Amino acid sequence: MKKNLPYIFLLLLMGFVFSSCCHCESDKDGRYVYSVKFICGEQFFGGLPQPADVARMPGHYATSINVHNPNLDSVVFLKKAILLEEGRPQGQGPKSQTPQAPGKKVREFLLPNWAMQMVCYDVQVLLGSPDPNIPISPAREGYVVFETDKPLDVTAVYTYKNLRVEDGGYEGPGIGGVGASIDVEYIRATKTKQ
Repeated sequence: MKKNLPYIFLLLLMGFVFSSCCHCESDKDGRYVYSVKFICGEQFFGGLPQPADVARMPGHYATSINVHNPNLDSVVFLKKAILLEEGRPQGQGPKSQTPQAPGKKVREFLLPNWAMQMVCYDVQVLLGSPDPNIPISPAREGYVVFETDKPLDVTAVYTYKNLRVEDGGYEGPGIGGVGASIDVEYIRATKTKQ
């Protein structure tokens, strides 16, 4: 048995080196793309019933996007935002099927085991809002897209609070009083070719 220990050690070492190299090669063959849905702002109709051409219930919507670098080395990645539906005056019809171009790409950097958070303010900045401190009304939605050569941990936290009638909300069938909800989603990567 003692004679075989150097061979067993060598085989284990070769297996470790081979698996590490294979992992490195697969990362170079493509990119990881994370598309995270966002919805931010207030949607209200001044106490009137919701129009048929609006998909969101009256209320306050917020999104928090969390990105963690689980790798043993630093990671550089790109992020961009795509606004899917422009705010529009009530009654002018839906624009929800109009394709939208992505915004400019911004480079980010995370050290090993570090994380960052994006909230609605950061999404507004990424979209090029002239003043991201102005409350978002009507609510805006779209995607924040992350592109990287290495895998990341990406989660999205969605919160919603409906509005009281005196704040512009609507109490109708299926809507009773003030309520709130939260949802946490783990975002899977799409692996693309370079």
